[in-house]
Amino acid sequence: MKINDTILQDLWCELSDIAFLEDSEYRLILESAWYVPGILFFQTGTEQMEIWEWFDDRHTKGVAWLLNEFNEYEWKRGQRICV
Repeated sequence: MKINDTILQDLWCELSDIAFLEDSEYRLILESAWYVPGILFFQTGTEQMEIWEWFDDRHTKGVAWLLNEFNEYEWKRGQRICV
């Protein structure tokens, strides 16, 4: 499956519902594995920064845009429904 910005933005919305825990070094890590068939697989314990780097490498505007400019509420409400 070709991953485009639309799919990545859906996944970014989904990421907001994924549980993270803080480890002993104060890093956020996945509480449980996050798997989307044919697109991604992050194991339990994956650092949040590794996931952000994955998005940054694939989204044409990068993770900074997703963090600061992307309006998840409007995306869910008007354009798309998250995965």
